[in-house]
Amino acid sequence: MTAGPDLQSLLDAQRSAFFSEELATPRVRRDRLTRAIDLLVSHEAELCDIIAQDFGQRPANLTRFMDIFPAVHALKFARRHHTYDAQWLFFRGSRRRRTSGLRGCASCSTSLITTASA
Repeated sequence: MTAGPDLQSLLDAQRSAFFSEELATPRVRRDRLTRAIDLLVSHEAELCDIIAQDFGQRPANLTRFMDIFPAVHALKFARRHHTYDAQWLFFRGSRRRRTSGLRGCASCSTSLITTASA
C-alpha cells in the first residue's frame, strides 16, 4: 500500500526540512521536549479514546499506565538530563559515533557506523 500524493508530498517536505536543519541548539531541543510533554498531557483523554477504538475495548487507565505515562516520564528524563555537550553523538562506552544521515537512530547497523579516529 502506498501513500497518496498529498501524504507523500507532506512526508517529503518533512524529510527535507529535517535533513536541511543543522543540529538543534540546546534551547530548541529543550523546547521540543517540553512541547511533546505538553501535547501528551493535554491530549491524554483523546489519545485514550482513540487507542480504545483501535484496540476495540481497552481501558483508559491501561493506556495511561502503558503508553502515556512512560512516554512523558522518558521525555521529562531527557529534558532534565539534557546537556550542552555533544555526548549524545557517541554511544556510551564506545568510541563509535553515529553517521550524520541517521540522526536520532539508537540502533544503527554496524555497517552504517563509522569509527572515530583515536
